[in-house]
Amino acid sequence: MSDDNLNILRGQRLKEVRKEKGLTQSDLAELSNYSVQQISYVECGKRGMSLESARIFAKKLNIYEDYLLCESDIKSEKEYFSKRGYLFDERSKLINALIEHTGYELISEFISNFSELKIPPVDPGILNDYNRHYEHIPFDAEDKARFGIEIKTPLGKIITCDPVDIELLEYEILDFIKLRFRQLESKFDWEYDEAYSRIKLPGSETRKFQPHNASEILDYTYSGIWADTDLYSHDDDI
Repeated sequence: MSDDNLNILRGQRLKEVRKEKGLTQSDLAELSNYSVQQISYVECGKRGMSLESARIFAKKLNIYEDYLLCESDIKSEKEYFSKRGYLFDERSKLINALIEHTGYELISEFISNFSELKIPPVDPGILNDYNRHYEHIPFDAEDKARFGIEIKTPLGKIITCDPVDIELLEYEILDFIKLRFRQLESKFDWEYDEAYSRIKLPGSETRKFQPHNASEILDYTYSGIWADTDLYSHDDDI
């Protein structure tokens, strides 16, 4: 795609999102510290959108900058989780089961500054619905909310930690499983190469491993594209 066509498409996306948010060009100009003329030029494709301006617009419009830069078709975090949230649910169920085998138990995720934000209590009925889980948090409180994970230890103590720590643990567990299987593959590759691999005879099974129904469970990347800032820095970009 040529730079001109890319600029037009990026401008169309900016205009589309701005209107969805009910903002005028003047409103966006005030929020982003760009002039109305600069925003107008970007939206009609006369000027390119730099990485820096994409970051600013994305933050003010609460969407992904990759969407504005046409590097992804996922517009926002809410859209991403609505489309792929079930993968995270499946991953969490598996990891939680492993954690419980160690004697620890994840009790709940909560808003640690709940009283400070004065957020109405959440309906317990939506807690298991990933797409609606955060909808009770007012838009103006999203950036201020702080979260915690309540954990019960094998000795019965109740401790709390940051949800990011649990998310990192999930990634580490999955990475370790993949690492060990790569090691197993390497360890027994010689049997395959030398035609010594043991052949399963029909009827010899003593146990069946049931495949999981989430075939894409490891596919939870936000975007496979990493952009070099030099690739998108043009003199006429804002």
